[in-house]
Amino acid sequence: MPDDPLSESRILAIVHLAMHDSANSLQPRFATYGPLHRESGGSLEAAIAAAAHTALRELLPAHAAALDAEFARRAPDLGEAPARERGFALGEKIAHALVELRKNDGAADATPRAAGTARGAYRPTPPDFTPEAASHWGRLRPFALTNSAQFRPAPPHAIDSREAALEIDQVRVIGGAASTERTAEQSEIARFWYEHSTRGWNRIAREVAVARNLDVFEQARLLALVNVAMADGFIGGFEAKSHYHHWRPATAIRETADREWLNFLPAPPVP
Repeated sequence: MPDDPLSESRILAIVHLAMHDSANSLQPRFATYGPLHRESGGSLEAAIAAAAHTALRELLPAHAAALDAEFARRAPDLGEAPARERGFALGEKIAHALVELRKNDGAADATPRAAGTARGAYRPTPPDFTPEAASHWGRLRPFALTNSAQFRPAPPHAIDSREAALEIDQVRVIGGAASTERTAEQSEIARFWYEHSTRGWNRIAREVAVARNLDVFEQARLLALVNVAMADGFIGGFEAKSHYHHWRPATAIRETADREWLNFLPAPPVP
């Protein structure tokens, strides 16, 4: 899996949609995301496994050998032939169709954006001053939104406003690497939520599924909804980041209050 939450969110949305649609093509219970491929007599477990394997193999070709080996190891336990083979064929077909549907969604159209120069415009943040990442992500075709700007938030406070000053000062006091005001609990909360959203929320979704004893169809639906929502959340969020191209608190603090200030945890290289 690529080590960035944006790419992860797109891959996971496609994979879980393929798994969801495969289950519901065999035994219709919930509406499918893509075209319905009706099939009967196939193994449910085989269809879901083949959908996940096929989607991951196409989206992560560098890992094809490892994915193939793991799939081959588990395949004999996924139902009796010929139901197993019918399930495999269905899962593969649905995964291929969903990957094809997303093939030209804009994820590969990365074009770097120059750093801003005006006061209040985004500039790379310390300590590494990495160039802006994924400035194209807000232009991706969403999974469920009508367009990436559908829920664009209100603009940030004007940089010279009292509201902006209060918020920036709160970050300065609580969020600095050398802060003496941040409590141990606040530091632990920051570390907890610092991991990729894709990993944290999928773990939470799995725990909810187990706690509520969801069946395979409900699990597939939950994970598909969570990952589509996350993928579109990133697309819509990055559309807003690109639209406003606003500086991060670290930049404002270093330019107005403390030239050596650093975040407690490194800020991601995005507006």
